[in-house]
Amino acid sequence: MTDISTLRTWLSQAELARHQLLTGSMVERLQHGDEMTAYTPANIDKLDAYIASLRSQIAGSDGTASERRRPINFTY
Repeated sequence: MTDISTLRTWLSQAELARHQLLTGSMVERLQHGDEMTAYTPANIDKLDAYIASLRSQIAGSDGTASERRRPINFTY
């Protein structure tokens, strides 16, 4: 299992990537472990699922209840 510090780093990177996509970036790439994944506005739902998974793993690692936050969706 990945250590909590790494999970928190990945979560910060994923949340920043989501912000970048919502503010005009066309592609954001994230490395998690040995895997590189590209996210676009068209598949932001997969990024949201990744963020939710990281939050769940962090909550499980540090013994806190899982956060239940819904992503903010902006309509342009």
